[in-house]
Amino acid sequence: MTDWRNPATNEAFLEWRNTFPEQHWSKNDLSACRLGFDAGYAAGDNQGSAWPAEAEYSYGQPVEKFTGEAQWDGVIVSAYHTTAGKLRYVVEVKPQGFQMIAVPSQLRTALRKSQGER
Repeated sequence: MTDWRNPATNEAFLEWRNTFPEQHWSKNDLSACRLGFDAGYAAGDNQGSAWPAEAEYSYGQPVEKFTGEAQWDGVIVSAYHTTAGKLRYVVEVKPQGFQMIAVPSQLRTALRKSQGER
């Protein structure tokens, strides 16, 4: 974990956070944002980026969960590794706005749908 008292680390965090779009969750949830930054920093990424390099999807990308009983459309808002090293995505479900965690095999790039079609 990085030292919060280190001004260089704090400046790097603010610089990194300011690279995100204005509507990004990190602008409102600084504690979670800082944990992500620190995790990336501790992993050896001196830029603090905790976004997994092998992630197929990027921030803001429309996806659909097409497997299982619950199927929905949403937008990628985060990607991370579990403590077991497994890749997970956080998807903001549309239009409701709540967030769900999904494994990569549950998601695919959203297909265009006509008005009213599910």
